[in-house]
Formats: sequence, structure tokens, C-alpha cells
Amino acid sequence: MTDDLRHLFHALAVSTPFSTGERLAAAGVRRPKAFSFPALYAAADGHVGPEGLFTPAGGPGPWILVPAGLRGLGEYADWEQIDDLVAFRLEAPGRWHPVRRDAHLLGEDALEAARFDGRPLHLHSSPLGWLAAGGTGVCIVDWSLNPTAVFCGVPRLTCDAPALETRLRQRVRETWPAPRIETAAPSRRKVA
Repeated sequence: MTDDLRHLFHALAVSTPFSTGERLAAAGVRRPKAFSFPALYAAADGHVGPEGLFTPAGGPGPWILVPAGLRGLGEYADWEQIDDLVAFRLEAPGRWHPVRRDAHLLGEDALEAARFDGRPLHLHSSPLGWLAAGGTGVCIVDWSLNPTAVFCGVPRLTCDAPALETRLRQRVRETWPAPRIETAAPSRRKVA
């Protein structure tokens, strides 16, 4: 399944018009060096179905597609795994739609690095914010995740906006409520 998305993403990335890069640059996304790997975005026409899933065909464009998965290591490494693609329009960067709903985050590699190195992890409010930061940090694209489990082992999370911090704190309370803790009543049995 991930290979299908890798092929789709690469096909869209190589056919992404230069004007898309211009529009992204105007929105604060640094233009990548020529032939830089891995590509962080592609453009496609498409539509959103009734289930909220994006289909990259048969609709108006351009939509910006961002891969959710793991990048390889090294200067010329490509995406090792693409679990999903997340589509958004520059006119509404705060609304995005998955292709399959198979990923919770953009920037899984940054999450793994933060766990391994013990560094703080930066959270972005939107895929556009994640792109503007050069694909560093993470962006939560599916809030059904359990943030306590997902970010376990990360020493500190920093959010790019107070609204994101508030939403994350609320989600932590919803998904991982503190257990009730009490002292057991003493037993009345005789101890021999």
C-alpha cells in the first residue's frame, strides 16, 4: 500500500508546476534546491469526497499534497515509507484532507529523532506551517491519536501557536485521564 502512495507522490511531484513553488514561496515556504531529496510537496487537481478523503483526480486545483511517513537518512535519501498523503489548498491552509486516513502525523522521522536524542519536538499547526519550517518538527493531521502514547519518550513539546497548545492539552486530558488513586482500607483480618 505504501508503494502505491510513493509512486503516486513521485509522479505528482515531478509534474508539479513551477508556479506552485512560487505560490508556496509567497506563503512562506522556502524554495527547495533543484533536485533536492526528498520532495516535501506535490500539486494535483482533485476533490474531497463525502467521507472527507481527497482524491487526486477529477476536480479543481491546485491542491498541495504532503507525504506522511518516514524519510530516509542522508543527503540524497528519498521517502522510505509514505503512509498517507495530506491535501490542502493555499486559500485554506487550516483545512486538510487525507487520501487514506492512514497517518496521524507529518514528520514521523522528527518524532523518532526527538525520542532518540532527547531533544524538544516542535509542533506545527498546519501542513503549510510544517512545509514553511522545511519539513522539520511534526504536524498532527489526525486528532484521533492518543498524544500521550504518541509523544511518549519526548522530553518537551513546543507548539507554534497558543491554540495548538490548548488543543493538545485538551486532547491529552481526553485520551489519558489520570486514574483515581486512593489508599486501600485496612483489612480487619487477623495476621498470625
